[in-house]
Amino acid sequence: MIFCKYEFTPEQWEQEKKKIQAITNGIDGQSSAHFTEHAVELGHLVITPAVIEDMEIIEKAILSDMFSVDILWSKEPLADFDAYEVFPEPCGVHTFAGLENAYADRYYSKYPEKRPVVDAKVN
Repeated sequence: MIFCKYEFTPEQWEQEKKKIQAITNGIDGQSSAHFTEHAVELGHLVITPAVIEDMEIIEKAILSDMFSVDILWSKEPLADFDAYEVFPEPCGVHTFAGLENAYADRYYSKYPEKRPVVDAKVN
């Protein structure tokens, strides 16, 4: 399993997500799409939180224009998604339970200079 994080424009995501979707026809004749990989659509993430005082919004939150998606790939990620991959410092606003280290390993392989130095002193 490979844990990746992505940012797309909403239009890009509408096109790219089709590559990891399958269509199922229900008994009622209605079709529905589902992801063939474990994908979590996080949406437009908060850049600046809202300011609230006494239950009143003083300043609205500022959201990213980009649409964030986390995908847990069962095999290698699709190469078409490479251009959209982002690397927020571990582990961003979402993780797949128990897979924080899988993302951290990918992050530090991209940015080895950011890996924390572990003091290996022995008493």
